[in-house]
Amino acid sequence: MKINQVRQPLLSIIIPIHNGENEIARCLNSIYSHNITQEQLEVICVDDASTDETYKLLSMWKNNKENLRIIRHGQNKRQGGARNSGMNIAQGKYVTFLDHDDVYVPGGLENVINLLSQLERQNPGHSLDILMFDYIKSDDPDKKMNYSHNSPEMMPGYSFLSQQECSWYVWHYLYRMEYLRSKQRKFREYVLFEDSDFILGVLAHAHRVQYIPMPLVCYFVSGTRIGQTTASDMQKLIDQRLLSCMAIKNEARIMNHADAVEGVRRGGGGGGGINIAYKELMKHFSYKYGYIIMESLWRFSYAKRRELIKTHPAYYEGFPSRKEDFLTFLAYRFPTALNITISLGKPILYILLQFHRYFKK
Repeated sequence: MKINQVRQPLLSIIIPIHNGENEIARCLNSIYSHNITQEQLEVICVDDASTDETYKLLSMWKNNKENLRIIRHGQNKRQGGARNSGMNIAQGKYVTFLDHDDVYVPGGLENVINLLSQLERQNPGHSLDILMFDYIKSDDPDKKMNYSHNSPEMMPGYSFLSQQECSWYVWHYLYRMEYLRSKQRKFREYVLFEDSDFILGVLAHAHRVQYIPMPLVCYFVSGTRIGQTTASDMQKLIDQRLLSCMAIKNEARIMNHADAVEGVRRGGGGGGGINIAYKELMKHFSYKYGYIIMESLWRFSYAKRRELIKTHPAYYEGFPSRKEDFLTFLAYRFPTALNITISLGKPILYILLQFHRYFKK
């Protein structure tokens, strides 16, 4: 008797959704408009306790799509918890994530599937752990890619972190599912910003990481984020800073322990190379985060801005790069003066931002 074996999908796409009734059709259309067989692709939508018609719409889509799977949360776990639920049932060899208000660029998924298939044929048993693609912004008329200056060379994760410009968007990468499960990597749940914590951890331990200069996602920039910044946005900045610095310290301890163990195995002491890489990583992350703050601080009230400035240098204890970062130096030494200067207006902030860019070249 012939037994039909179910073929493993090449890629699983996990989409966390909370009250996405107005955007989810556009998102799913961007997936199913590609010329990809349903056997190659698995789509997992996680309804994170929506209170609108999201689940009803997803159920209608599922009636016509055999490769669409739906998970429904009874309690809101935020994006981290929704992504974890999706990963728990994902069957694809690779997994990626997409926010419900973003879309894939035309032809992007087909290019990715073809690339993954080619890599599987050329390097059986030596698959890439992580692939980073590019993206475009919905408000960019020229549709420019944002990371095309990165090197397309394959390299270890900690080298990628210290040598490349890394994205902190979790949907910017494809991950080999077996690699994530072997490292027991999960997202933090019930927090506002979970991306950077996850990305730092998975990149740090990866053996084979590569940037592919190919646009995949179109990131939709909402009008509220362009015109104003809310208290929730400020909390996101604080959460991002806290979680990322905790992740750097934690991964540094893990990697330094592994480095020391390897040194003992070879009959010597730990090489210290990984520790050096993490010092470089901290500088890299510090500049990235500092740039984000410099672009956002003018939108906050004086009281909120004071809170954010106070938190900025607080996570630097133990890292020698503190005084090498211009924004951190100002926030650490002259927090009140920095706040008053920002309050004087956008022209002065613009000058500081230009100086900050020049200082870090």
